Amino acid sequence: MNLFRKVIASVALTALVASMVTTGVSAAADTDAANKLAAAGIINDHANDPAAYNLGDNVLRQEIAKVAANIADESAKATCSGSFADVSATTPNDWACGYVEALLDAGLISANAKFNPEANISKSEALKMMLEAAGYSDVFDNAATWQAETVAFAVENGVSS
Repeated sequence: MNLFRKVIASVALTALVASMVTTGVSAAADTDAANKLAAAGIINDHANDPAAYNLGDNVLRQEIAKVAANIADESAKATCSGSFADVSATTPNDWACGYVEALLDAGLISANAKFNPEANISKSEALKMMLEAAGYSDVFDNAATWQAETVAFAVENGVSS
């Protein structure tokens, strides 16, 4: 996937994530953004049943991991090696393991004991994962202040407000 497509997909996804934590956002605009992401192969296509996008629901870390892998053009690993204690090839996150481990192998997420796949993802975590997937990994210098750096970068570059 070329960088332009990655950036467009990242911006569209960020808009979707941001809409979940703000009020007054148009449902039609959210559905349009979701349809564009689906047409690009970034998320599952529910154009025939927009309610199936579940745009009012919280977003889980494992869901964003799959989206980030798609944006980064990283294929899910065929087998799960157990890189995280809470992500495995067994239910409930068996479908996500290959994506999470592909992101780890590509250096797009950090190695930790746990990934917390079923936890809600924060806006700063989602922004960082999308920016990393879009190729902006070199802009985050300090592990202690990554959240502030992520938000500042996204605001400075018009990705978030």
